[in-house]
Amino acid sequence: MKSIVYDHNTLGKISLPFVWNKGRPKRFFFFGDSWTTLTRLNNKSWTIKVSDYFNATSYNWGVPGGSEQSIFYTFAKNIDEERDFTFIFHTHPQRVDKFFNLQGIPMNLAFYKKWDEMITSPCIHLYWSNFNYQFQHGKTSLCTPLDNEGRLHHMTKKDNFLFANEVIESIKTMVDSKT
Repeated sequence: MKSIVYDHNTLGKISLPFVWNKGRPKRFFFFGDSWTTLTRLNNKSWTIKVSDYFNATSYNWGVPGGSEQSIFYTFAKNIDEERDFTFIFHTHPQRVDKFFNLQGIPMNLAFYKKWDEMITSPCIHLYWSNFNYQFQHGKTSLCTPLDNEGRLHHMTKKDNFLFANEVIESIKTMVDSKT
């Protein structure tokens, strides 16, 4: 398991991944920005609810304010780690990396095709922003931003619960067919 430590401009030093319920039979990997991030336990999070539903250990590499480069970086660092399911919550494609000095990674069609080819486990791509690349490996789902500053994943407790249920229904057959 690749640990990643970085300095966040407002939150200080952050160590990833955040792990929830280690030792469960399934391993779920979450990558993304603030729509995914957990740096401490919060059982209102959609990521925790999804992991609990499937009796999975949750490994969370969410980076608050992260860019597509940041999300890819955390994903690529863990490419060889065995897992049962991958969740990639993409961010706005124009957001610039502020944490890992990755501004040189081109965010173009060739880059996304290469990323797509790297995905080998069952996966869902989640979006809060319009996106122009359609990944071939995995499902795709859109989360409508609620723009509720200061709330977990920009959603109320109820919206985290509803979104978790949407994700569960969307991936249920993929997770069940793997076991």
